[in-house]
Amino acid sequence: WHPAARPGRLLARRAPRPAARRGLPRARMAKRSEFEAPSIARRLALFIPAFYFAYYILVLVAYAAARLPMTRAVAVAPFAWDVFTPVGATAEIVNFILLVVIFVGLGPVLLFFIVANTKQCWDFTATVCFLHFVVTCLATLAFPVNWVWWVTFLPAGFIMSQLGGVACYRLRDMREIQLDKA
Repeated sequence: WHPAARPGRLLARRAPRPAARRGLPRARMAKRSEFEAPSIARRLALFIPAFYFAYYILVLVAYAAARLPMTRAVAVAPFAWDVFTPVGATAEIVNFILLVVIFVGLGPVLLFFIVANTKQCWDFTATVCFLHFVVTCLATLAFPVNWVWWVTFLPAGFIMSQLGGVACYRLRDMREIQLDKA
């Protein structure tokens, strides 16, 4: 029984929305659960290993392509701030290119597929940048004093967050809003 229903009066059913009639996806807003700690922790548990897995795959490919020796340097390559410059030895150039490619190229793709939320791209990027800084200090047992590393790392993190946010906004959030041509 419904309060508006009276004997002899039928409740009118609303017509379906135009998007639903054509089989288009409904606009998806961010769910409340996406901002809760278990959901964030689960996505961080996916994002950080995926980020470093992709980083090490690129390190192996780049070192093999540059015919660099596969030594201990491969294990610390993502964190080697002391051999990091756009000019110099081959290993230094490879480390520089890898940081730029992973943060500016592949990072936004991972943000789009794993984070999938425009508002949280900056949070996840800041987290992975801070973690990268801490692991860099631990892996090299020194504070990074190479100014080229800092001038590359900080803007690359900013660009990663912005490209990931734009990708989520343009390709996910805006895609789902359908306008009628009527």
